Amino acid sequence: MANQEEQKQVAAIAGAKRQQQLIIGLIVIAALLIIVIVVLVVAKPSNNTASNLTDGTTTSTATTGTDMAGKTSAGTTSANFDASTATKVPADQTPAEFVGAYCKAVSDGDYQGAYAYLPQATKDGQSAADYAAQLQGYGITSCTVGQSSTSGDTTTVQSNEVAGSYGTFTSNWTFVKQGDTWLLQSKAVAGMQ
Repeated sequence: MANQEEQKQVAAIAGAKRQQQLIIGLIVIAALLIIVIVVLVVAKPSNNTASNLTDGTTTSTATTGTDMAGKTSAGTTSANFDASTATKVPADQTPAEFVGAYCKAVSDGDYQGAYAYLPQATKDGQSAADYAAQLQGYGITSCTVGQSSTSGDTTTVQSNEVAGSYGTFTSNWTFVKQGDTWLLQSKAVAGMQ
């Protein structure tokens, strides 16, 4: 009988060890899943997490963006830039003046007027009325032109849009020169202050 009692105790201990190993294995799997989720969230491209303030455009390899409301919208990439349909800077304006005209329209609350200054790919994916509603929803109160830089036939101009309680969002506008004409290649939110 003592032998059967010992066997029962050994079986109980072995069962308890299997349960303990199973629990440890489940904890390790849960920890790995959490790490994977965190990596996926952190590794999300910044132009998606900065989420594209007003128009969802990006300048690199991303083709979608997320605005502050979490809505995904089509983005503009260098790969889908079409010079023949691109938004053109009027001959009497520099790229910085063009961005300044956009900022004036935004600051004046003329959101539909500001729409005309957006990259063509953005306009192809969103109506002027939807864009105006989006800016109103963000509570955009002002827009100013920031720094600009030129390298060869490419100019980048920053704009700073103050969006109610969201803060100030800096966007990079990229222009390329073809002949005597500046074309708007993209507008991408670069960060928040």
